[in-house]
Amino acid sequence: MTSPFAYPRLDPTDPAAARRRVPALFDLDRARRLWGPWASLDDDASAHIVPRHAAVIRSAVATLPADDPLARPWAQAHATGPFRRFTLDQLALAEPLDDSTASDPVIAAFQRERRDADPRATLRRLQLVAAVGALAADPLPSEQRGGADDSLYGSPIGEHLLYEIERFERARDPEGARESPVLERLAVSAVEPVTRLLAAKNLANYLILDFGVPEAARPWLHRGAALYDELRARSEPWFAHTMIVHFERLVALYWAVSGRIDEARRSLDRAFGSLERAAEDLRGDALPAYYVAEARSFLLGVAVRLQARSGGTFDGVAELVEALDREEPFNPETRMAVAEICAASGDLPSAAEQYEQAAQGGGVTATKAAYRGYEIRRRLGAHDGIERALTLLTEVDRFADVDALIARA
Repeated sequence: MTSPFAYPRLDPTDPAAARRRVPALFDLDRARRLWGPWASLDDDASAHIVPRHAAVIRSAVATLPADDPLARPWAQAHATGPFRRFTLDQLALAEPLDDSTASDPVIAAFQRERRDADPRATLRRLQLVAAVGALAADPLPSEQRGGADDSLYGSPIGEHLLYEIERFERARDPEGARESPVLERLAVSAVEPVTRLLAAKNLANYLILDFGVPEAARPWLHRGAALYDELRARSEPWFAHTMIVHFERLVALYWAVSGRIDEARRSLDRAFGSLERAAEDLRGDALPAYYVAEARSFLLGVAVRLQARSGGTFDGVAELVEALDREEPFNPETRMAVAEICAASGDLPSAAEQYEQAAQGGGVTATKAAYRGYEIRRRLGAHDGIERALTLLTEVDRFADVDALIARA
């Protein structure tokens, strides 16, 4: 896997390099709240959307009766690479992990809680696969695989399990999953329209973003969009519109990478319309509200990145930034996109501020943001700004090699 770090780092295995310091600029307590569910499996509505997924499965999804549609996990977030392991170390939330399901105490605790249930039950397997997918970066435990089990086809829960297994494995090894007969079969003939929609979305996502062949994704995008009416007819309105939001934001990305910015904006308009209808249908239940919040978070991020791709200005995304400030002020990925818009338009002071706010969100992206903030401060030339930027970088990544950075400058 390509390193996410764009700057020199010390050897993390060298005990002399493994220093920890009390942060002066990085708000450690806030970052721990934002990522805490990844360490405790306790849900917290104020945390980032992504680390909440496994906690939501444990605290809500897995407690529902088997015949409740929400007893199946519907979040679209997935852990990718060793990012959870890095984040837990960054925030000193856990002892160092090797990121395997065998040694991870949080995953082990979830598995113990499930032991009273039949471990072969398809629904329990589905819940566990989704939870592990939200936590770990290594392959699934062998007992949770089974993508070739034809007996699962024809069952809504069984096909959902097949989808989650494929989604998990592709997130860990995109290149090795260039072809997916299981997902292709589900996209064409799964019992439920939502499974067909999500399988088509996953196939198109990898063709567009991982393999760089967006035209190959068009048949799957057409197939998915053709399911909207059936999905709305067979699902609660909030649920149907939430799934459509996820699909339309991918359609918007397809148009964006194809250079059709006007079409991308139309897709985003449809997605925001579906998001509004989903929110209108909520009745105060926490679990549907979480799924709608996830869709809103991801859609907001795509909207800001589309503005960055199309040469937008900071003033042009003012409304989106207001929503970001109100709902997720420290979302590192979306805040990074805002910073890139500022930098591209020549507003370097605002870019530095936005990068530094993104860094306060914690996680691997915080290291990228802190480094970019340092680069901008160096271009601005103010000595105290450069010193603060380097301090922030070492506080979000204790292995950042500041001496090498200074020498390189």
